[in-house]
Parts: sequence; structure tokens; C-alpha cells
Amino acid sequence: MNILIAEDEVELIEIIEFLVQDFFPEKVTTFLAKNSVEAIEVLTNNSIDLCISDHNMPGGNGSKILKYIMQNNLSISFVLSSTVTPQELPNEYPIDNVLYHIQKPDVISGVKALSAIYKLQKPESAAVMDLEMIFIPVSLHFVLLLEKAPSDLYIRISDSKYLKCLNGGEPFGMDDNAKYLSKSVSKLYVKKPSNEELLTQLLSAAISKLMKKSDLPLNEKMSIIHAQICDLIQFTGMSEEIAAITKENVNQTVSIIMKNNLLDDFWKGLNLMGEYPSQLYTLHSMLASVVVKKLSWSSEATMFKLTLAAFFQDITLTNLSLVKVYDHQHFLEIKADYNNKEIKNYIDHPLKAHDIIVTMKGIPADIDKIILEQHEMPDGSGFPRKLNANQLGPLSCLFILCGLLARFILNEGENFAIDNFIDKFEALGYNKGNFKDSFNVIKKFTLKQE
Repeated sequence: MNILIAEDEVELIEIIEFLVQDFFPEKVTTFLAKNSVEAIEVLTNNSIDLCISDHNMPGGNGSKILKYIMQNNLSISFVLSSTVTPQELPNEYPIDNVLYHIQKPDVISGVKALSAIYKLQKPESAAVMDLEMIFIPVSLHFVLLLEKAPSDLYIRISDSKYLKCLNGGEPFGMDDNAKYLSKSVSKLYVKKPSNEELLTQLLSAAISKLMKKSDLPLNEKMSIIHAQICDLIQFTGMSEEIAAITKENVNQTVSIIMKNNLLDDFWKGLNLMGEYPSQLYTLHSMLASVVVKKLSWSSEATMFKLTLAAFFQDITLTNLSLVKVYDHQHFLEIKADYNNKEIKNYIDHPLKAHDIIVTMKGIPADIDKIILEQHEMPDGSGFPRKLNANQLGPLSCLFILCGLLARFILNEGENFAIDNFIDKFEALGYNKGNFKDSFNVIKKFTLKQE
């Protein structure tokens, strides 16, 4: 096993090196780096299984190393060894990409606990799975709201090793949730059955149960279920069964949305759960419902198109920072920060999402068009079709504007002000052509509620 240790304190790096060689259950070869530049050089030239990294180091902190691992899709487990936690710096250390956190200064206990993850068997647990199987992620939020394990659940300890941690039907409460979060675990895994229909039936029943929870806000249901279905698609690909689950869930969501009279400023008190893509889907859909109602386009068929398009718009994007990009102009401003593979993936993602949606049976007309046109701009400089404000249909324009507003609200956070949004995107021409009606509705969001 090859382990990279990135630590700028000479004495501490030697201690960690000694500890991993002493505690780990298999032969370990260590590589040492005193900063992120040296660490990335090691990653470039060697096959590394595990990286243990400090946060504060000269020449760039540990998140630079993690970013390199993520951007290059390296099968390397990352461990943060620092006084700061992944929860304190979620943008730098996404919780799903950090295997474990060693809390300094107690590196002895930290490395010992880390080594236990790699042992082939724990006396209090079932044996580690090391088989040619597919495991499907299930978010902790999802399991918590179900209040029990929907099936046998496993914790992932490497790309090919899974440890059973809960039997199907076992209760799962707040204490269990807190226990896993404290270990920087946000997802558990269910073993994909040989019959895929069994898996989809299982998740479909669980999703239906969540949608019927009267004490759970709609935005929480939407975010959690979106994340779960997207994980399923990522690991198993799109199938007729998953398409059916998605359409049914969107139908239920739209039915509830259309019955709720959301205020123009409803997002001010909105608690959006989960990761950014699911937050974006939720907010985008809800904003669209406000605008279509103001424009008297508020049929459930129209909202189904907009909500399903929001669900799938970024389904093939793996880089979170690119999901946050407003439009093509914004992308050109930050393009230099990305490699050729990431750039191509971003430019192609409307086409890829379009290709997925057209495989689904019983999809109304216009949805594929809305998805394809999600990043067009008023002046025709967007992509992929270079359509301008007069060539785009009103529904596509509404979808684009609500997506811009949702990103603006999420990206700005506490600094968000609707007037700033109006000024920024009016200057870019989003108040012209077929954007005009939707833009004027959003512009009135600045007015006091009657």
C-alpha cells in the first residue's frame, strides 16, 4: 500500500510516517511531501492509494491536493490531518471526498482509528466486502427520514472494499446520523441486487414514503430525493425503471408545488438541504413555479416540463464549481481555471443531458429543447445553438432566467440582494426579446408584498 503524507512540520511528518507503518495491517510504502506542490508531484509520478494531508502548508493548503485528485479522477482516498474539520471548510473539503479526519494534535489516536478502517475484519462487525460488485450510495438524510435501513447498508472504506454496518430494517435515528457525520461519512451503500427491478422497487417505495411525509417541507423532500436518484443514475446508468421513478417523483412534486402559493421572497427563510446540485434543482423549480403563476402559464403540464428539465440539466457535470456557473460569459471569465477535459465536459453537458432525456418514454414535447437551450444568451453568444432572445421560446427563456436567479441566490448566500441580480442581468440583455415577460416578473420581486 502506497501512502503519501503531506505535512510541513518535519517532526510531525516523521511521527505520522512511523505511526502508519506501525498501525496499518499491511506493508506500507510512504512518500513524504512538505507542501502541496511536492505532494502533487508525487501524485503525478507514483501510484498512491492513500493521501494524508495537513491543511495549512506553504505554497497552497491541503485542498489544492484534494482538488488535483478530484479533477484527475484519481482513485486515491484523502484524509485531512488538521485542527480544522471538513465541516468547517465544506467548499475546500467536500465531505464525500474526504475518507477520514485526523484531529490534531492527537495524531496517534487519529492514525490508529484510520488504520482500523483498513483492517480486513473488525470483531464487532461483519467481514469487509472485497468483491466484484456494484454498491449504490444512499444518503444519510435519506436513511434518517426513512428511520430505518431500507436494505443491508455498507460503509465504503476504499474503491473496492465495503463493510456492512446495518442490517435491513434496523432503526436509524439522529444518534446514528451524528455518528457517521462525525466520521465525515455522508453516504452509506446498498448492494445492487442481480435483478435491477428489486433495487428500483426498493427505492421507489422509499421515495414514495418520503413524499407522503406531511411533517417534511417540500424543499427537503425535493433535495433529498434528487440527490438519491442522481446517485443511482451515476452508478447504474439510466434505465426504464429509474426513468419511471423520476417521472413519478416529479409528478408528485409538481402537484404539491402548484397547490402552494409561494411568496415572491419565499427563499429568505428556506432551509435547503444536501449538496449544491440538489439545492439548485429545488430552488430552480420553486422559482419557476412563482414566475409561471404570475404569467398565468401555471398548468401542471408546464411545471412538469420545467421541473423535469431542472432535474436533469446538470446530470453529467461532475465538477461542482462548473454547476455554479451562470452563463457562457461567466464561463469564459473563469475558463483558464479548468483543464481541457473539464472544459469539454461543460460545453457538452446540455447535449449529454438532452441525449438522456430523449431516451425516456412518455416525455412531453419541449423538455428536450429546454434542456438543450439552458445556456443560451440574449445576444446569441451562448451555447450550443447560438440562439438569441428572439429565437428562443418563452418557456426556455423562463427556464434560463430562473436558473440564473437560483444560482445567484445560492452563490451569494447572505450577501444576496434581488436588486443586484436585476442590475447584473439587465445589463447583459436578459430583459429583452422573449426573456422580457419573465424578467419583468422577477423584477417585481423587489416590490413589497401586498
